[in-house]
Amino acid sequence: MTSIERTAYPRFTRAPSVKELREIYIPTSTDIAFVATTARGPAQKFGLMILLKVYQRLGYFPKPETIPGAIIGHIRAVMKLPADLVPDIASNHTLYRYYAAIREHLEIQSEGKHIRHVAAQAMHQAAQVMENPADLISAAIEILVEGLRYAKVKHLAEEAHSLHATNLWDFAASKRLTLLVCLIAQAQVSTRDEILQMFTKRMSKLTSRAKEELE
Repeated sequence: MTSIERTAYPRFTRAPSVKELREIYIPTSTDIAFVATTARGPAQKFGLMILLKVYQRLGYFPKPETIPGAIIGHIRAVMKLPADLVPDIASNHTLYRYYAAIREHLEIQSEGKHIRHVAAQAMHQAAQVMENPADLISAAIEILVEGLRYAKVKHLAEEAHSLHATNLWDFAASKRLTLLVCLIAQAQVSTRDEILQMFTKRMSKLTSRAKEELE
């Protein structure tokens, strides 16, 4: 039987490894800038950073008391905060305000059913003139990533590329699909660039050869 840790509903590992802490819970420059402009005091910034990194990992906001001490301690050390500093995540009012800020920052849409409907509709329409599964997937990708900033898609694609395939099951279904969609989209962009470069080099050689023959 598959354990709950391997299902689409992710949970914290009982004892996060050093590798996991470093790969997942290290604040990026974007994270630091967001926290600096959203929260004021050290305790507030500490709490917001914890919630941000946890949400990025799980795809949902867990109860604060369920967040492992190892994760809190790791983020405290990275942020170089005092050992006795308590993160400001006890008040419901504060939590809701942080939740809203994080969702807006990450451009999270909670309408999962609507997103799946849009993707299914796009694939259904493409199936009328296509039969290759890759083409159907591409049709869904074009719809799902429409309007997303390229930098955002690239960032998510890089995150997906850094993960082992089995690690994707540790994310919520919506986050897992988003990572895969962005990874495929970025792979398509890279492939088109490589094809264009190959074509350009080939044409350059043919042009040079033609000039030599003409001479």
